Amino acid sequence: MCWRTLVSESANVREIAAAIALDEVDAGIVYASDVTPEIADDVTVIEIPEEVNQVAEYSMSMTISGVQTPYAQEFIDYVLSIDGGQATLVSFGFLEGH
Repeated sequence: MCWRTLVSESANVREIAAAIALDEVDAGIVYASDVTPEIADDVTVIEIPEEVNQVAEYSMSMTISGVQTPYAQEFIDYVLSIDGGQATLVSFGFLEGH
């Protein structure tokens, strides 16, 4: 087996995922959501064991005095809804295992 020695200083995980799919690097660590359908057939996904995995958490908030506050609340309600936002997040690889 021949390993290339390369350290990538990509700007974001999407660039790392693309480099893996294009066989420009031997391996990389990206979020599950970055293994998009476009590259899924070109990469091998190896799950990180739960006991050593770092789970990313995303926060959501809104201002209470903004002009768009009703729309912000509507968006938050959608994201938190089971059949709406939560299903959309799962379809893009978020919330796996939850």
